[in-house]
Amino acid sequence: KEGYLTVRAFPDQKYIAFDLMLWTDIDRVDAIKQALVHDMGGSLSKSTSSFRIVTAGMKGIDYDVCQHDGLATFAQSRLDNLCDANTVARELALSETVLEQEIVVQEVLTRFMSDIQQPSPVVAIICGSEAVSCPSSDAIQTATMSSTDLKVHPVYSCKSFSDMRLCESGTLERLVTIVKGQKKLDGIVFDASVPFEMGQVIHKVLSDTRNYDSLLEESHMVLSPVPKGQNWRAVLVDRFRTELGAFFEPSNFADFRLHKSDTRFDWCLFACGRENFFALLADSLSDIEEKTGFTSSVESVDNGENRFVEGFVAPFEPRDSDYDKSDSSLRWLSQQPVGYQAVIQMELTPRRKQMEKFERILVLTAYDGPWGQTYDPAIVTSIREEGNKLRVKFESESMDDELVERERIRRLHPKDALEPSEFEVGKMVLFETRIDGMMKKAMISSNNGDDTYDLILVDFECDMHFKVPRSELISAEENPEFFEEVPPITQEPLQRAFRKALFETVPGTGADEADLAFRFFPVGEGLVAASAWFHGNAILKWNGRGRIELNLFLDKEDKPSRVKLQDAFMKEIGNLSVVQLDEFPRGHGKIVNFAIDLKEPPHWLGMSTKS
Repeated sequence: KEGYLTVRAFPDQKYIAFDLMLWTDIDRVDAIKQALVHDMGGSLSKSTSSFRIVTAGMKGIDYDVCQHDGLATFAQSRLDNLCDANTVARELALSETVLEQEIVVQEVLTRFMSDIQQPSPVVAIICGSEAVSCPSSDAIQTATMSSTDLKVHPVYSCKSFSDMRLCESGTLERLVTIVKGQKKLDGIVFDASVPFEMGQVIHKVLSDTRNYDSLLEESHMVLSPVPKGQNWRAVLVDRFRTELGAFFEPSNFADFRLHKSDTRFDWCLFACGRENFFALLADSLSDIEEKTGFTSSVESVDNGENRFVEGFVAPFEPRDSDYDKSDSSLRWLSQQPVGYQAVIQMELTPRRKQMEKFERILVLTAYDGPWGQTYDPAIVTSIREEGNKLRVKFESESMDDELVERERIRRLHPKDALEPSEFEVGKMVLFETRIDGMMKKAMISSNNGDDTYDLILVDFECDMHFKVPRSELISAEENPEFFEEVPPITQEPLQRAFRKALFETVPGTGADEADLAFRFFPVGEGLVAASAWFHGNAILKWNGRGRIELNLFLDKEDKPSRVKLQDAFMKEIGNLSVVQLDEFPRGHGKIVNFAIDLKEPPHWLGMSTKS
């Protein structure tokens, strides 16, 4: 009802590999993981490594039963019993988090502002709601900054983000008020309470070069914690180096980590105009370690662009011997891969119907991953025999005719303006920009109930549009009438396909059932199938609808066998396409690479292939 757990033991290497798959109550994965590691005598921070993959759920499951009587509940109670004072421990952890934030902000600002004398340095603390505590601001307001007379100004997040333009103008007004009549900002600190939307507002305000130059000193810094699941903070802080203005050296972005036992805190820091950046960072971390008892590590440092120096000649050419390779060598030599694993996610994909000549369509003309998708109107002028490429003529006179793949085309249907009659929040749509019929991809953020919607444009700016009429929107997906019907998946053909594909492709088994063991478990409306043999195992999960996942483990790296198994299975079922493939090595050591990558040691290691 909840998922499955596989265990592979390697006693001679003192190594155990778990696969934990949940299709309900996934927020308690960490509790199960911690319980498993503890009962094996391990430590999460010292003796484990993990991969996390997102897959589909399972139809027909009674989630209430799972939440109150299952593995996750047992694991949580198991963990709670490990400490009689569990509530006290949580309270201590919370207070430790706040204390850590306060000390980090104090020490970093003290070091990076120490060379600013008169007038006194000015720092803006971006906080959450005014009704919520802002530890970063509280810490600096009450702390004695021995080396600087620091002036701190809190900037609270907007009470509502329904009108982003109003929020942006209010935030800009507050920042202008801070610098009015005194020097510009020497620093910006984002408190842990700041919501994502406020980060968007700050980015939008400072994207205007005039605002950036009028609000920030030429030499300034930006600091933010990066709580789990909030990596947008690191992206935003690094934008100060790559996009917002401080492009050239000296300009540095660093992400550093503080850890103790199983507790970890991530931070990111940007600073420009600091020639002694590395010394200041090292001194800050040393002070933080002394006051908190945490161990620090710098995960990465990125520099700004080098300025052009006419006639520059490098003083020397660095060699491998100029670098300390002791830690990296230890990591490389410690790795022990013990197997190859692949998780193949497949989806039932209906075939598209043949397009017609002179049909009016939309063509994807700008694509940068999931961001910045732009469609332009065009007419189909010819279709190749194989049917997967079409010659199109764009309606815009500035665009040349082009031969495009079928995957880049969104067909138009008379029902697009009517179906669905109402869009759900989170639905992806195409939004008319009124520029030569161009449409951009957007997400519905609010249904206003009056046949208008609020949108978040799917681009790097994440601009919001309000009160957009339904008539200016169409679904990002093509109308179902453009697809041929495909037969649904059922359990018996799925079991036969799983057996046949393994018999044909697993090395050393052939069609001998004695070499393969099979178990089949109907779950909800879906199915879990498991097979094991001497050199590996495979687990298949069908979610009861159109999604299938195949989890394959082999004790030898053998990608060709994975491809054969994948192709054989898809051939048996038909109408399947791979939507996600994750391949990774299993093993232990400081790092783990695929076995094939270890055959040729890196040149900096100074070892021959033979040795």
